[in-house]
Amino acid sequence: MRNKKYAFFFIFILFIACKQSKTGILIQGKVENSASNLLFVQIGQQKDTIKVDKKGQFEYHLKLKNPEFVRFIVPETNKKLLLLVDTLDQISLSFDAQHPDSAAIIIGSEGSILLQNIQKQYFATINKMQNINKQFEKEKQNATRETFEIIRTNAIDSLKACIDSEIAFLQAFIKTNSSSLASITALYQTFDNETGRPLLIDVPNGMKYFSLVDSTLLSIYPTSTTVQDFHQAYQAVKMTQAKETEYQAHTETERPLIKVGDEAPKFNTKTIDGFKCSLQQYRGKIVLLSFWASWCKPCRLEDPKLISIYNKYHPQGLEIISLSLDNTIDELHKAIKEDKLPWNAQICELKRWQSPIVLQYMVKAIPQQFLIGRDGKIIAICSNSEALVKALKKCFR
Repeated sequence: MRNKKYAFFFIFILFIACKQSKTGILIQGKVENSASNLLFVQIGQQKDTIKVDKKGQFEYHLKLKNPEFVRFIVPETNKKLLLLVDTLDQISLSFDAQHPDSAAIIIGSEGSILLQNIQKQYFATINKMQNINKQFEKEKQNATRETFEIIRTNAIDSLKACIDSEIAFLQAFIKTNSSSLASITALYQTFDNETGRPLLIDVPNGMKYFSLVDSTLLSIYPTSTTVQDFHQAYQAVKMTQAKETEYQAHTETERPLIKVGDEAPKFNTKTIDGFKCSLQQYRGKIVLLSFWASWCKPCRLEDPKLISIYNKYHPQGLEIISLSLDNTIDELHKAIKEDKLPWNAQICELKRWQSPIVLQYMVKAIPQQFLIGRDGKIIAICSNSEALVKALKKCFR
């Protein structure tokens, strides 16, 4: 199952060779394949412009009181190259204007090399996950009903192992480099483009890594604007986490989590096509209420099995209601079309985890499926099609 997620992540790779400067920091570089004789530089909220000669070479002098993130921006494409520059760095770099984040090398900046290490690990993990997805798509073409579930489970387990490995790398990196601003980028690493929720937010004891970096950087760089901004962001995350914990504790005290045998919470809403949809209108039929989202990979992997279930049991009285946690209808329509979902009861309230029906059913992660009997009571609560099939066999035997 896929947990909820939050925030942002810096993407970068660098190339470089050194020279000494008598005053402050010198960044000496060369940019290839640029259509402009300029580069933009951004340091915090300050922006500057650098002239580039006919050979693509440039020099940039600056003074800093604390280490700082420095972004080089290619004017014609707005593509960026990120460095972490310290107060005494003498840096030399070379990069391609068309691919600054994947074809650059650095010399003379330890902080930038740390960023590069995070980036290399990130792209290595992304590459592994893409290969797993490709292999799954290939194998499922010739899969039988019996072998598909094995192939799907193996793919999900492999993807989870990739994410677990990435999390372990980030935790080790932060422990070793808590005194570097590079650890801020590690804290905000995410694979969830939809919400931007960092990987470390939801792992057990994940917040302790935010606390470690916050306390360490504040003690070393108390006057750094970047550190102060991170401290405020961390305080906001702490407050959000505390509210979520308080809300969960309150709801579980006031009303225990929904369980098998409970009356399924009733709802009245509309489908994405504008038709009325209520649980009550399906009384007398077996209803599968499925919570999912277009951006949830495990959910999408379940779709072929759900289609098979629907085709088999719909003639016998099974109805499927899908409630999506998407926040854009276009992405949802695209997913429904790509996965060729045949049932019409598609709901999306565009409120993600704050959807009233999601809150009614106390859904904490997706995919999540509730099998509801003809009498309106919950027969089974499942997170995968294997458990669902077993429950359906009992309903229709």
